[in-house]
Order: sequence, then structure tokens, then C-alpha cells
Amino acid sequence: MPKAGIKFKQIKNSNRDYLVLSTNKPAFFVDVHYPGITFADRGFILLPGEEKQLEIIEGKSKEIKKNIIKIFSLNDYLEY
Repeated sequence: MPKAGIKFKQIKNSNRDYLVLSTNKPAFFVDVHYPGITFADRGFILLPGEEKQLEIIEGKSKEIKKNIIKIFSLNDYLEY
């Protein structure tokens, strides 16, 4: 399975904060981890050209840093 290049951006609104993910290759069973933050969705499929909005349900005031966030997918474990 090819490695997926998953990218993210954080969107902060007055009442809801989101993490928006995109990828260059299909990514299966995607999961996002960040200390002190809980996301509304886990274990989803992300396809190229698609954006997935993950609502941040806990830890909204935090700025997400690229060197701390962990984005996992099944692709990471089944690379060829």
C-alpha cells in the first residue's frame, strides 16, 4: 500500500474549531492524536481530492503544532 501524504490545517471559529485533512493517496483508517485535544471522528477513509473536517471537541484553544501532531493510517503499517 503506498504511503499517504496527509496534510492538515487548523480552522478556528468563534464556536467551533476544526482540523481539515487532505491527502495525495488513499488513506485508510486514519486516526489523529494530539496531547490535550479530542477529535470528533476516528478511523475514517480519506481519498485524494477530498477534505475531511474533524471537529475539535476538547482542547479548542490550543494551536496545533506540526512537530507534535501524530497522524496515523493503515498505510503506515502496510507499505510496500
